[in-house]
Amino acid sequence: MNIAEKIRTKLKEDLSMQGLVKLALLLVIVLLFQATAGIWTGLFNKIFSILKPFIAGFVIAYVLRRFFSRLEEHGISRRISIPVVYLIIILLLIWLLSSLVPMVLSKASALIESMINSINWVREQISMQSSSSIPSWVLAIINSGVETLSDFRSLIPGLTGSIPDVVNAAVGAITTTIISIVVSIFMSLEWDMVRAFVVKTSLRISPRCYKTVFAIDEEIGEYLKSMLTLMMIRFVEYSLLYFLVGHPDWLILGLLTAISIFIPYIGPIAVNTIGILTALTLSMTQILILLAAIAILSQVDEYMIAPLVHARRTHISPLWTLFSIFAGGNLLGVWGIVLAIPVFLALRTVYRIWSGSEEEEGGAKEDTK
Repeated sequence: MNIAEKIRTKLKEDLSMQGLVKLALLLVIVLLFQATAGIWTGLFNKIFSILKPFIAGFVIAYVLRRFFSRLEEHGISRRISIPVVYLIIILLLIWLLSSLVPMVLSKASALIESMINSINWVREQISMQSSSSIPSWVLAIINSGVETLSDFRSLIPGLTGSIPDVVNAAVGAITTTIISIVVSIFMSLEWDMVRAFVVKTSLRISPRCYKTVFAIDEEIGEYLKSMLTLMMIRFVEYSLLYFLVGHPDWLILGLLTAISIFIPYIGPIAVNTIGILTALTLSMTQILILLAAIAILSQVDEYMIAPLVHARRTHISPLWTLFSIFAGGNLLGVWGIVLAIPVFLALRTVYRIWSGSEEEEGGAKEDTK
């Protein structure tokens, strides 16, 4: 009877006039946000497009800050190292646009041709192994794939000739890049001031906010170092693998595999699929060696190399990784996919510190810089 009375009393409290008013107000706010979603989305996109070069400039300066600090420790002034490093970066970008892009386009044409040959080879193998005719739905899928790749291949030669038009149409992107580099240079030159401002502001809010900011800095710094190390390892591994197997596009596939680690699980699987599909025109022995090597390397990278490179604190479960990529892609597109994992690490650090679980695990290291 006492339990029933408690339940009745709790229901009366929750369903009081004050509680109903709060619930109604909450529903009204949700409905208003839903009704004005188009306005908020447009406003958010506009604000993000304005802030994008400044965010990109800050990210570049943040990534390079430790490198400049090391040079300063060896007696090289920032006034010298920063202009030299950024000049090298700009020259590399110009070289990539003027040399690497046309080469990739020409290689892409050969890559697609190899994929078409592979699909045709699959069709021939099916017809040879099957005593009856190939089902119509299988033929429809194969023919559709060949037609799609052929149409895409026909566009590639025109892309090289239309590069000047593309560049002229991308003035906004070029302007954003220039502004980002300029902002990054100024932030790199005045990084101590930026850092002092962050320290002062976070301490003004609360000591825990200060601890959170520098815990995020430590975690993302570890993540970036790990990713750069893994990129180099993957590039060497897969470039060498495809080269030894005799794949004609070994360099492109090695580079794509290295870049694909920024989209965990999905990126490497997609690149491996392309690599296997374009290798079907090789001999059966080469194909089997490639399949076995990819299977072994995938397990070695996932369960041996990655845990050794990643710090324990930057490890993320596969479920949270996929959720972060999906959410980031839906919110910010390509930018969201690239920034999904660093943002997740930052949010996880905030939760750990402000929920008190950081102390339970031993506490985060206090920044003493």
